[in-house]
Amino acid sequence: MDSTQKAPSYAPLPDSLSKILELYDSLPPPTTLLTEGRFYGHSIGPTWLVAMGWPLLNFGAMAGWKGKHFYEGGHVLNIVERKAVESEILPISSSILPYTKGHGNALRLSYPSDSPFPWNRITDELRPLSDGRYLGVTTLDMPLMKRLPYPFVLTPA
Repeated sequence: MDSTQKAPSYAPLPDSLSKILELYDSLPPPTTLLTEGRFYGHSIGPTWLVAMGWPLLNFGAMAGWKGKHFYEGGHVLNIVERKAVESEILPISSSILPYTKGHGNALRLSYPSDSPFPWNRITDELRPLSDGRYLGVTTLDMPLMKRLPYPFVLTPA
């Protein structure tokens, strides 16, 4: 976008976890894979929940996480920025599968089993918002954490 173009404005999303999950459940399930596009991401939800995810996105393999880049064939890479240099890391596969916490399908993003911990236990599930963004729910497959959804939004770059 050049300096003469105005950045798109998006409707605010709820900040209560229950309202975010209600919104997610109300969204139409995806019917096709995302095949091209860069999306910047950020966590949403109550402050206590966003704070819980902060260490995962600022240390270790995903330090400097900015979003995801979708490619043909269901391939996805995470976008990170470190020392003012953007790169793409940690490959992910995508598929349309049943949503693990509710009804209908979701665009499920799965990390390979040989990914660094905890990414080898993380699943992201996406549904499209009407404005071109995607609402995501991350699940960490570990005792006590498996039931806690961690919401985020992906916005077209």
